[in-house]
Amino acid sequence: MRVILDNIVGCAWYEVIASPAYKNLTDEQASAALNLAKQIATESVSLHALNQRSKKWRNKQLKLEF
Repeated sequence: MRVILDNIVGCAWYEVIASPAYKNLTDEQASAALNLAKQIATESVSLHALNQRSKKWRNKQLKLEF
């Protein structure tokens, strides 16, 4: 949910949407979240790439893989 919400608003979701997010999404945000979830499910977009973007917005250190 974090990855989807961050990617539909373009930053850490809690900077834009009041908590709890599921009660405070606009219709447009809910629709965008559903569409992105479908794209992830069908592998039309990379969940890994979306997660990395989300972590960058949250200033999380990226995990090094060897």
